[in-house]
Amino acid sequence: MNEKYEKVIAAIPHWTPSRDCRIFGVSAIQSIVKCTLLEAIEIRDRLEYEGAIPNRRY
Repeated sequence: MNEKYEKVIAAIPHWTPSRDCRIFGVSAIQSIVKCTLLEAIEIRDRLEYEGAIPNRRY
């Protein structure tokens, strides 16, 4: 789980909103790392707790 979280953290600066992923959420996390819905929700919750979720929107 930690390695998936680290991959997501490393990808945040390069992530841009698109038609498919308008905001940085569960679907964006799942497109960065192949994980289950539960893992993506846990990663998103941890990012939200740390204040690391990007605010950019499509």
